[in-house]
Amino acid sequence: MVLKNPIIYEPPFSEINEKRILELLRDVKEDLRQINFKFSDMGLSKILSLVDSGQVDFSGENVTWEYRVDLSKAQCLVEEYRRFSGESCEHFRFHQTLPDERARYCGRDEAADVVSSGGDSLKIATYLSEGCDDRKPRFRPIETVLAETESS
Repeated sequence: MVLKNPIIYEPPFSEINEKRILELLRDVKEDLRQINFKFSDMGLSKILSLVDSGQVDFSGENVTWEYRVDLSKAQCLVEEYRRFSGESCEHFRFHQTLPDERARYCGRDEAADVVSSGGDSLKIATYLSEGCDDRKPRFRPIETVLAETESS
């Protein structure tokens, strides 16, 4: 019989930025290292791929314990970081205008009836193609941050 031991990783913070994303990956690495020393030699890029998977399962030969580390909370923080490091207008992608409100896409307001007529107004179409402040990423891509960290 094999006993399973679920472990839930709890990030030490809830807000994310470039400095915190590195702290998060280092913290995950250190916590995994405490369970199994094979994680000591892993680079942060490999740790990131483990976090992206959402969990880590491992056991050894002739071992009666299997470990599953739930990394879903760290995964959520990485996904949030990526969302703010890409070039996308979150409001446009996810917002559905209700009939009694003003449409707000790409930082621009228009009466709801303008956009509910079946297409984008000229004003909205202009900002969709040319971009606006909402499309400017807050963070550099995570791969860039990791490459700089691992090369130094």
